[in-house]
Amino acid sequence: MERTEATLNSYSEAGLSSLKEAAIISVIDVAASTAVSLVWRFVLTDVLGLILLLEGAVLLLIGGALGFAGQAGVRRLMTLYRKEPTRLNGGSGREDGTTQVKLADITAAFYMSTGMVLFLESIAMALLLQ
Repeated sequence: MERTEATLNSYSEAGLSSLKEAAIISVIDVAASTAVSLVWRFVLTDVLGLILLLEGAVLLLIGGALGFAGQAGVRRLMTLYRKEPTRLNGGSGREDGTTQVKLADITAAFYMSTGMVLFLESIAMALLLQ
């Protein structure tokens, strides 16, 4: 989360980062599905589509959980089980809480948009190769 806080300060940065991340994931997936298709004689596009679909679903699930955890009622329940968040730079708790919620929303948007790109890739591949 520290890396995310330092690099993702807005939704547009999260969107660009998610596109870059999806491109990197896709390249890795092509290599992995090529290896699987050579070893076990599966069809390359079937394996790639399944991998993209699963990764997209997992990233959407993670993003949804992060977005749900950022809701005010859920945050109140979570503070019952953990200590009060530390205040940064001597600021008030309200400012820090608002910043934390914004960072959690940006992180959730990052995961969800990356998951959507991978999910749409798998749908496009399924439609084009039908």
